[in-house]
Amino acid sequence: MLLPAGWNIDNFQCLGISVTNPQDPTYGIMFLSQVHQYPNLLPLGTTPEQYVENYFSQDLALGGKFADSVQILGYPDADVSGISVFGGIHVKPMEVSLRINGVPVIAYLTVGTYDIYVGTVVAYLWGIYGPAATFAEDGPFLKQVYDSIRYDEDYMAESRRLMKWGD
Repeated sequence: MLLPAGWNIDNFQCLGISVTNPQDPTYGIMFLSQVHQYPNLLPLGTTPEQYVENYFSQDLALGGKFADSVQILGYPDADVSGISVFGGIHVKPMEVSLRINGVPVIAYLTVGTYDIYVGTVVAYLWGIYGPAATFAEDGPFLKQVYDSIRYDEDYMAESRRLMKWGD
């Protein structure tokens, strides 16, 4: 994985990673799966849009960021058919504006949700975000880092070994 100098891999779990800049919380890269599992389910029927508008800022707060003013700006044209066919997952790619610690931020997210008996799980929370003022310059680099993430068993095993995860 292409990791920018000084950035951290946070929340490294078997179900995803979050890459953050500890010097500037307005930058981030997410590749998370199975967020809000039992007992932290979302209300039954939560759509990807409802997740972004009502819960995304709360999840960012778990990482120490104050996020507010979340607004969906649009839906980029992206083929998500390959990830929406499994288990009735509702998937939406979105362009989102928000404020992190008072700074205007742009995020490009792919969010997938699915219902289980008593609530909703976020199957996918994938994307990049950065300051709106510099996103035109920073966005291609953030996407390059995102695209460098491999999420297969060999990669995960090597990452665990390097981080001595699970010792």
